[in-house]
Amino acid sequence: MANLNLDEGEEEAWIFKEETGLAKSTFEYCIMGCFLTASVVHFQAMRNTMANLRRLLGGVTILDLGEKRYFFKFYNPLDLDRVINGTPWTFNNHLLSIAKQFGNFIGEFVDYDAKQSNWGYKSYLRIRVKIDIRKPLKRQKKIMLTSTKFT
Repeated sequence: MANLNLDEGEEEAWIFKEETGLAKSTFEYCIMGCFLTASVVHFQAMRNTMANLRRLLGGVTILDLGEKRYFFKFYNPLDLDRVINGTPWTFNNHLLSIAKQFGNFIGEFVDYDAKQSNWGYKSYLRIRVKIDIRKPLKRQKKIMLTSTKFT
């Protein structure tokens, strides 16, 4: 044991640059969602309808991420708050599900990983949820639609 030495590589410190906050500010008033439907969602019609019906104060940019997933960037925090805390968004009777709603089902939604979102190139979104470890985890959520049942 007396002959054990630290390698020079172990003594060197790793230097990490602090994040500039660009990723956080880029996604500050953003949500990602998907439509829970088996039918086709026409993007242009959905984008125009959603933007006009909600009468947003600062406007919204909506990007199609594929597979019925959409990225919504709001320019006013009040608009984002109205969407998250207001009535559910629907288009042609199709429910738009938001990551925060799923997080609140599991526990209490805290945040989502803006670095991992990659503007929808992945088929998932990593979220942080605060849960009470004294309670059992919820395994599923049934969602009833007019013609199809998803679990």
